[in-house]
Amino acid sequence: MQVSALGNNTKFAHKSKASERRAVRYRLQEQAARLLPGERVAMCMHRIAPGKQAAQVLFYPSTKSAGFGNLLTCGSVWVCPVCSAKITQRRRDELAPALNNWQASGGGLLMAAFTLRHSRSDELANIRGILAAVLRELSHHRSFLTLKKTYKVIGYIAASEITWNEAGGWHPHRHYCFITERQLTDEEIAAFERQLTAVYIGILEKHGRDALDGVAVKLQAAAGGASEYLMKWGIAEELTKQPIKKARSGSGGFSPFQLLEDSASGSETAKRSAALFVEYSAAMKGAHQVQYSRGIREVLGLSNKAAGDCVLAAEAQPEAILLAEIDRETWRLIIARHLRVELLAAAASGSSLQVAIWLSRLRGAQGSGSLSPGEIEI
Repeated sequence: MQVSALGNNTKFAHKSKASERRAVRYRLQEQAARLLPGERVAMCMHRIAPGKQAAQVLFYPSTKSAGFGNLLTCGSVWVCPVCSAKITQRRRDELAPALNNWQASGGGLLMAAFTLRHSRSDELANIRGILAAVLRELSHHRSFLTLKKTYKVIGYIAASEITWNEAGGWHPHRHYCFITERQLTDEEIAAFERQLTAVYIGILEKHGRDALDGVAVKLQAAAGGASEYLMKWGIAEELTKQPIKKARSGSGGFSPFQLLEDSASGSETAKRSAALFVEYSAAMKGAHQVQYSRGIREVLGLSNKAAGDCVLAAEAQPEAILLAEIDRETWRLIIARHLRVELLAAAASGSSLQVAIWLSRLRGAQGSGSLSPGEIEI
């Protein structure tokens, strides 16, 4: 349902790409809440935060988009499209300049990806647990410690990524950004990859798993800065940089949020996608999106400790302009009628007057008893 503005012929046509992406995220959050009614995502951006008297409608001039304030946030980078986009962007904003500065000062950045062979029969929690155990053992392995010295590795930043595909099922992989004292040559990178692969596959075999040589470990230098590589980290990439595309059947990998979107599509695969997303939610609960080796934040000139996901999700943007405050009764009506996206569309104009008109029409329609899906349009 949509709420009208200035008469029958007036529309809130203030759409930007940022606004469209935000609308996608809020609609997907609604679907996540349906699939996970007992999780925090079901309350995220739905309830006014304790100690606050009203919900806020905010406008962000730099992106010409709108958002909300004074609401509860779940801080789940894995299952909440709204929090995930915000958390991932905050971490990217912090890391990219620090890594680029490291390169500019003569240091090196080496990007690595680790994976293992998997099949449709593998449960995500199990195969992800195996990968984590193998990488923990690798980090303390004598041969790996020798390789670190040889190739001047002084620390790393790591991030998890999960995809799913028809042919192979769940595909967990772990990205590493190795921080090196200097930039490595192509020959050194090739040798490092070859030697690291041998150690890694040996540990995999001890855990009853294997991987293809040339696929198990991939290393590459971060040419011209790490920011582009960092864009690939985490499951929020498609939400923060482009609208989510519908998952298609086939062998291509689908992100968890693509599965979430498909679960709401009414397609033949919707029920399967819903079940996969619920499985994914359980497997990733409590996991960290980004991890740092000891002391590496200080080396990069960052604060001693990274901010937690919940802190980043609740953090207000300093540029935000307050357009309106909404009392609890009106906010409950907006939530009950699933009108957050429509309200954001009105707020994307940056006009407090248009938001006031939207709210007035909403209250008027409610008071007349005529508020039902499809009856009132912008």
